[in-house]
Parts: sequence; structure tokens; C-alpha cells
Amino acid sequence: MANQLRNAFAHNPWRPKWLVFEKYRYTYPITLDDGSTFTFDATSLDGGGVKPEQVGGLEFWIKVLQHCERLVSAKV
Repeated sequence: MANQLRNAFAHNPWRPKWLVFEKYRYTYPITLDDGSTFTFDATSLDGGGVKPEQVGGLEFWIKVLQHCERLVSAKV
């Protein structure tokens, strides 16, 4: 999910659009270390504009970023 969202903003940060290759168009269950869960549904995102609810809302997205930050800092 993080990679797909990064790609959407990298191509046009003012109007991010999903570019999801067919081989990645699945649903992905996500569980964070704080117990938060979300299912990222990439089955029909390709070509559409990015909306916060597609990544669980802004609050969940912040939790994802914090989760990733903890994972990286734990490896150092």
C-alpha cells in the first residue's frame, strides 16, 4: 500500500492517480503492531484518483507511517 501510494504521488503530487499493475490488483489485509487493521483493496484503483478512504483514512495512514518508522528504527 505504501509503495502504491508513493507511486501515485510521485507521478503527479497535485493530482495523484493510482497506477496499479494487474499483477498487484488484489486485496491486502494489513495489521499494524498496535492491533489496527485495514484491508487495502487494490482491485479497482488503477487510473483513479487517490482518496483518503482508500487507505483507511488519514488517521490510519498516519498509523501506517508510524508503524513503518518503528520497524525501520528497530533494525538500526
